Amino acid sequence: MGADAPYTIDDLTKIVAAAMGKECRTVHLDPRNEVKIAFSDHSEAEAVFGKWEKMSLEVGVRAMAE
Repeated sequence: MGADAPYTIDDLTKIVAAAMGKECRTVHLDPRNEVKIAFSDHSEAEAVFGKWEKMSLEVGVRAMAE
């Protein structure tokens, strides 16, 4: 669903690399004209589906990697 707190792409690369048991090697390219900050608001999903067990991004990514 997404996180209740913002994560940077750099954060995500480190989390995914750790979950896959790989070294994180990030290459930074020149900035592009894209959205700088975006994160999920779960209020509408919770209104429709009810509350669900929340987990950290690290735990969720690790579960997907397994």
